Amino acid sequence: MHKTMIFIAAAFAVAGCASTSDRGSLRSSSVALVSAPQPIVRQAQPIRPAPTRQAAVDPSIASLRPGATYVASFPEADRRAACKRLEYREGTRAFANCLIGDFPENPYFAQAGN
Repeated sequence: MHKTMIFIAAAFAVAGCASTSDRGSLRSSSVALVSAPQPIVRQAQPIRPAPTRQAAVDPSIASLRPGATYVASFPEADRRAACKRLEYREGTRAFANCLIGDFPENPYFAQAGN
């Protein structure tokens, strides 16, 4: 009986040593497998310009803005007649600017400046 107890104690000791070394290897391997968190990269959102206060108050201003909106809002014959009334000479750069709505007398500039 005494020999059986020694045999069982030895078995437990060997089993305990084996499990301790397994635990030690698991600890070291789990630390090796842990990776540092990756930094979060965020892209900047495009900034949208706020609508002007005057454009929100008076929607007719948008059609007077120089450029494509002005050209689309008024027929070419009307734009040419208006530029001639304002005494712009045909064939000059000022006349070409007048045709797209870029002239000081344009009410857009007066209303947008407020």
